[in-house]
This record gives sequence, structure tokens and C-alpha cells, in this order.
Amino acid sequence: MLESLRSQNWIDVSIWEKVDNFEQYPEGARVKSLLRSPAHHVSSEIFPNKKYLIKYSREGRNHQFWGEILASMLGEKLGIKVTHALPAQDENGCFGALIGWFLEDDPGTPYPERKEPGGDLLQSIKPDFERKKGKDHSWQLVKRLFTSSPWDKRLPQWRQSVFEMLTFDALIGNTDRHQDNWMLP
Repeated sequence: MLESLRSQNWIDVSIWEKVDNFEQYPEGARVKSLLRSPAHHVSSEIFPNKKYLIKYSREGRNHQFWGEILASMLGEKLGIKVTHALPAQDENGCFGALIGWFLEDDPGTPYPERKEPGGDLLQSIKPDFERKKGKDHSWQLVKRLFTSSPWDKRLPQWRQSVFEMLTFDALIGNTDRHQDNWMLP
């Protein structure tokens, strides 16, 4: 896997279109932008005319984005459903992880592009859900969400999915699985 990492080609996103409604992606502590790849061939790993999120490192942590790329590679090797991430450089010479957009992008797909962050979902069943510190974010509340309609029918394998997500988080040392860092289509 390390040899694969050494041979990674940087994707130049300097001329990629910034998606207007998400020029700077609003959620999370790190700066992100939503981009659309060119219609022409860029790389065998990049789909033409698709959305990608570029996630930069926090100031003073210039190599932080590599964690995204390593986690993606490890997940793929283990057969876990993860979004593909590649090293990228923008028009300002800033480096980041280029992550395949994880929501549907094509018109006519079964679930049109939208997301429902975990915090919103949990607040829908617990209106006074505390969002700032996440003190209400618990297994019991997540279980209540998934065993209520409509999720019990749309995602019957929810326990397995949550277990895999939390196991992978533990494996890669992810400490950022807060209520707004998971979502359902």
C-alpha cells in the first residue's frame, strides 16, 4: 500500500469548475470546496463531469489531508465501502484530498442529490437535541432513529452499516464521528 501511495499522481484541479452553491463547503472544521471535473479525460481514476470534494489540511497541519487518502486506500483494500480519495493541488498551490462526491450526481437516479445529516435526523425525533457538544448523540438515540419509520424500511441493514462505520473509525483512529459527520441519502 505504501508503494501505491508513493506512486500517486497529483490531480491538478486548478481549472476545475467550482460548484456555485458549494464554492466553500460549509460543514466541518477544515476548508473544503465542491468541484466538478472537466468533461475530458483527466485520469483513469477521475470520472468526467462529476463532483468531487477537495478537503484541505487545517492551518499549521500541512499534511493532514494524507489521512483522508490513507483511510480511503485502507478501506478499499479491506473491501469497505469508502469514497475514493486522491492527492490534489489547486490553482493557489494548496494541496488537499480530492474525494469522490458521495451523493447521487445524475438526474433520474433513484435518490436525487440531497443529504440528511445525522444531527438533523436525530433532531427530528428529539426536537431539543443538543447540537453544539453532541452530548445527546448516543447509541440509544441512533437506534431509536433507525427503528422508526421510514428508516427501518429504507435501511434494514442499519446495524451492520453502523457497526462497520464505527469499526473502521476505530481502525483508522477517527475521533471525528459527531452527529453532523454521518448522513443518510
